[in-house]
Amino acid sequence: MVDTPKYGSSAIQAVTSLTGPHGPDYMVLTHVDDTADHQKWADRFAPHLQRIFHSGDLGPHNWLGDTTLEDVEILLEDASSLDELTVFSLNGTKRHVLDWATLTEPVIIHTPGHSPGSISLFHNAGASCKILFSGDTYAFSTRTNTMTGFPRYGHDRTLQAKTLEKLLDVNFTVVAPGHGHPRDYRGMDLQRRNEELLPALKELRNG
Repeated sequence: MVDTPKYGSSAIQAVTSLTGPHGPDYMVLTHVDDTADHQKWADRFAPHLQRIFHSGDLGPHNWLGDTTLEDVEILLEDASSLDELTVFSLNGTKRHVLDWATLTEPVIIHTPGHSPGSISLFHNAGASCKILFSGDTYAFSTRTNTMTGFPRYGHDRTLQAKTLEKLLDVNFTVVAPGHGHPRDYRGMDLQRRNEELLPALKELRNG
């Protein structure tokens, strides 16, 4: 599960219809803004459910004041640098990815900018389906009909722009954002994917 739907009986039914009664194995909390009801979900599916969160959104950046985020099952610590994105296995182990095209296991990528602790989930679903669950780091805006990084709401627009540039190396073919519409590049020339990144970069750099 990526981020948290509002907790309730209908949401529980929808989730368990996909996962079975034990619920999901993991809950990836992409940033502090989208963590509402995470404790309720954790309590409902304990001890099976493992929440994943990045420590960059704790302390002064935990504007919600939700101290229970400090107690998630998998708290990521290492941060991406200006030169390289930091990648983790789902169990929180830092790892090095040699080839995104042949990677078979889902991984977490620290994608800072929108918030210091923003993370994304990358899943190679086979064939040409390589999905980036991007939270608020990168999305398609129905208002402008372009890709966007939501610059009005971000923490560090310059850092986010650098993060987006590095994400091109991840070789994703589908963007599944926290807001806005998914963007599917399967069957397209990936040059189009790269070109569609430019408006988002311009937005972030110009504010």
